[in-house]
Amino acid sequence: MPTLSDHGKVVIKAYSARGITQLRHDRVTLRDSALAMARSAAHSGDRATLDQAMEFSNSNRAELAAVNAREAQRVNS
Repeated sequence: MPTLSDHGKVVIKAYSARGITQLRHDRVTLRDSALAMARSAAHSGDRATLDQAMEFSNSNRAELAAVNAREAQRVNS
Protein backbone atom coordinates (compact mmCIF):
# COMPACT_ATOMS: atom_id res chain seq x y z
CA MET A 1 0.00 0.00 0.00
CA PRO A 2 1.66 3.26 -1.11
CA THR A 3 2.09 5.92 1.56
CA LEU A 4 3.19 9.54 1.70
CA SER A 5 5.13 10.62 4.76
CA ASP A 6 6.27 13.92 6.19
CA HIS A 7 9.33 13.82 8.47
CA GLY A 8 8.84 10.09 8.94
CA LYS A 9 5.15 10.37 9.90
CA VAL A 10 2.61 8.80 7.51
CA VAL A 11 0.17 11.47 6.29
CA ILE A 12 -1.53 9.70 3.35
CA LYS A 13 -2.19 6.06 2.51
CA ALA A 14 -3.45 5.02 -0.92
CA TYR A 15 -5.96 2.18 -1.00
CA SER A 16 -7.15 0.12 -3.93
CA ALA A 17 -10.86 -0.11 -4.70
CA ARG A 18 -10.81 -3.58 -3.15
CA GLY A 19 -9.14 -2.15 -0.05
CA ILE A 20 -11.79 0.56 0.28
CA THR A 21 -14.53 -2.06 -0.07
CA GLN A 22 -12.90 -4.15 2.66
CA LEU A 23 -12.58 -1.10 4.94
CA ARG A 24 -16.27 -0.32 4.47
CA HIS A 25 -17.19 -3.92 5.21
CA ASP A 26 -14.98 -3.89 8.32
CA ARG A 27 -16.61 -0.64 9.49
CA VAL A 28 -20.08 -2.21 9.20
CA THR A 29 -18.90 -5.36 10.97
CA LEU A 30 -17.39 -3.32 13.80
CA ARG A 31 -20.58 -1.26 14.14
CA ASP A 32 -22.71 -4.40 14.23
CA SER A 33 -20.40 -6.01 16.80
CA ALA A 34 -20.53 -2.92 19.03
CA LEU A 35 -24.31 -2.92 18.81
CA ALA A 36 -24.46 -6.61 19.69
CA MET A 37 -22.17 -6.08 22.69
CA ALA A 38 -24.24 -3.13 23.91
CA ARG A 39 -27.41 -5.16 23.58
CA SER A 40 -25.82 -8.05 25.40
CA ALA A 41 -24.76 -5.78 28.28
CA ALA A 42 -28.29 -4.42 28.59
CA HIS A 43 -30.00 -7.74 27.92
CA SER A 44 -33.28 -8.16 29.81
CA GLY A 45 -34.05 -11.69 28.61
CA ASP A 46 -36.67 -10.54 26.12
CA ARG A 47 -36.43 -11.85 22.58
CA ALA A 48 -37.23 -9.95 19.41
CA THR A 49 -38.68 -11.36 16.23
CA LEU A 50 -36.77 -11.08 12.96
CA ASP A 51 -39.22 -8.42 11.79
CA GLN A 52 -38.68 -6.37 14.98
CA ALA A 53 -34.91 -6.57 14.60
CA MET A 54 -35.12 -5.61 10.94
CA GLU A 55 -37.41 -2.70 11.75
CA PHE A 56 -34.87 -1.51 14.34
CA SER A 57 -32.14 -1.54 11.67
CA ASN A 58 -34.39 0.13 9.05
CA SER A 59 -34.44 -2.89 6.77
CA ASN A 60 -37.09 -5.34 5.65
CA ARG A 61 -37.51 -8.86 4.33
CA ALA A 62 -37.35 -7.71 0.69
CA GLU A 63 -33.95 -6.09 1.27
CA LEU A 64 -32.73 -9.20 3.07
CA ALA A 65 -33.87 -11.39 0.18
CA ALA A 66 -32.13 -9.08 -2.32
CA VAL A 67 -28.87 -9.22 -0.35
CA ASN A 68 -29.10 -13.01 -0.14
CA ALA A 69 -29.76 -13.25 -3.90
CA ARG A 70 -26.77 -11.00 -4.72
CA GLU A 71 -24.51 -13.01 -2.42
CA ALA A 72 -25.69 -16.31 -3.91
CA GLN A 73 -25.08 -14.97 -7.41
CA ARG A 74 -21.59 -13.76 -6.42
CA VAL A 75 -20.70 -17.12 -4.87
CA ASN A 76 -22.04 -19.08 -7.86
CA SER A 77 -20.29 -16.90 -10.47
